Amino acid sequence: MNLEQLKIFVAAAHHGSFTLAAASLGLTQSAISISMRKLEEAHDVVFFNRVGNGLSLTEAGRALLTEAERILADVELTVARIGTYRYAPKRRLLIACSRNAYDHWMPAVIANLQSRKDLPQIDITAGSSNDITSWVMRGTVDFGLTEATPGHSSMRYWAVFDDCLRLYARREIAERFGSDASWPLLEDIGPVLWECAGDLEPFVLNAIKKNRLREQRIRHSSLALRSLSAVYSAVATGRHAGYLTKRLAEGYMGAPHISAIPAFDIPIQYWLFGPHEGLGRILSDAIRDEAQKLEPSPPKEPAPQAG
Repeated sequence: MNLEQLKIFVAAAHHGSFTLAAASLGLTQSAISISMRKLEEAHDVVFFNRVGNGLSLTEAGRALLTEAERILADVELTVARIGTYRYAPKRRLLIACSRNAYDHWMPAVIANLQSRKDLPQIDITAGSSNDITSWVMRGTVDFGLTEATPGHSSMRYWAVFDDCLRLYARREIAERFGSDASWPLLEDIGPVLWECAGDLEPFVLNAIKKNRLREQRIRHSSLALRSLSAVYSAVATGRHAGYLTKRLAEGYMGAPHISAIPAFDIPIQYWLFGPHEGLGRILSDAIRDEAQKLEPSPPKEPAPQAG
């Protein structure tokens, strides 16, 4: 089993098709098929069920997918880490960010920090909160930046910016909540969409538990969406309310087709953490300053009419 086979396997698993995997990797369909047949023959294990023109993972395939994704992510991260030494003697910093921080905050922050003479040049990569904690503790990255609550005594933590998960819906749905909306109303208005199996889902589930709601009355039984962009698309064009970060909906996308329902806000705090206290304090202050500039400006009051 080699890295090329793992890469092909992951692409086939994600696409559910050798043909689509081949297109995504720039290979032929036959090359993909042969590679996967050799992988299965080498280990005498079936990883895919062939169903018509599609694929589904066997139990062995699901086990391999979890490990293959981790291995490929570690290899990609190692390549990024080694790349930071290309600029010796002044090595670049590598910060691992949660997916939402990476997608919606840090590119703009880092772009503005590149001109700072008191900071090294910075590269960023993305991962889950658990992966990022492991990378920082192993020294694979210099700092982590996640929504996870501080909890590692060997690390220093600095609050850098905050956001919130806010409920959004098409205007005609949002109007059903009224001005005096309370949490129990979610059970009547559900199901509600959110990003599942990611770093933000625990915030939603904790809010449901804290407000003594029944998760089965709120969670959508079939739409387990894996990204905020997918939630936005479903909310903007569908029949359900959904949780998006305020930064995504209002600061980044402008939310032209949906209305906010602030009564159900779930606050999120982002933390920078790492073992380097002096540099961490300087870096966190710089990130905090730049993040504040990204906050949407409040609407201007109309000028008073003369006379």
